[in-house]
Amino acid sequence: MTMNPPPSGKGFLDNVINIDETGEMPACEGTNPPDDCFTWTNTTVEGRVHLNNGCLGLTTNDSSFASSNVGKVTSVAGGWTQGGSFTCATDTPRIYCFEQSTADPIPDGDMLATEKPSSLR
Repeated sequence: MTMNPPPSGKGFLDNVINIDETGEMPACEGTNPPDDCFTWTNTTVEGRVHLNNGCLGLTTNDSSFASSNVGKVTSVAGGWTQGGSFTCATDTPRIYCFEQSTADPIPDGDMLATEKPSSLR
């Protein structure tokens, strides 16, 4: 299957990310897939934090806050990161976990959210 190149600024995947930590794939067929066919992302298709910063940046399950973006585990297009939104009280979507390889380090000037600036170490 050949895919057209993605539109500028729209990140497409080569393959879906639909296998969980145990090697299982959720059943996501149909027009109304279960909530575990989605992942919390709170990002736009460009990979930026969504403007509404839903669920206080994914730090609360209080439904009085703005809903957060979720991605679809069956999507390779922009929907893999921005495929809908759920209220903060929804507790079944998954979370993507990515690891930065030591063979491909983060360039100087870029910092993980969990890293402390050298002045605070």
